[in-house]
Amino acid sequence: MVLMSKKLVTSLILILLTLNFGAGYFIYYSARVKADNLGTSAKNAVGSVSTQNANLFGLNTAALPKTDVSGEDPVGTTRYPKAVRVSFLKAADGTVAAEYKVLAPVNVVLSYFKTQLAKESWIISASSSDSIVFFKNAQNVSISGTNDSGVTTYKIVLK
Repeated sequence: MVLMSKKLVTSLILILLTLNFGAGYFIYYSARVKADNLGTSAKNAVGSVSTQNANLFGLNTAALPKTDVSGEDPVGTTRYPKAVRVSFLKAADGTVAAEYKVLAPVNVVLSYFKTQLAKESWIISASSSDSIVFFKNAQNVSISGTNDSGVTTYKIVLK
């Protein structure tokens, strides 16, 4: 009987913790939306509080650019949702490299690409915890990622 009540208490604690984290994200995004509709001084005040709240959840919002650098996404690939392109290179041999930043863990980003590129008939030829290599026809694409303070930087190289 004591074990049953411990399980119940543990379950209730987990539910409360889950609700608390959800409330933190809700407060953060609500503050950002309201700040966008306010004047500059109010926006700066709310922004600093929002950044502090984001840092509580391990997100480094200061390291995420607001707009893409010029360039293009490698043809035949997709972009992780809300990712921002931070570099682009197109070599004379046709190789295209693009680097992106996004607020998501590396494993989540790589899982996304495994699913999305499989839908486009890309086949995985190698995979590790921080990179994947795909091939299709005479092309290959490698995707690798690193995480720093909640910001994942991932690079797509298409050959």
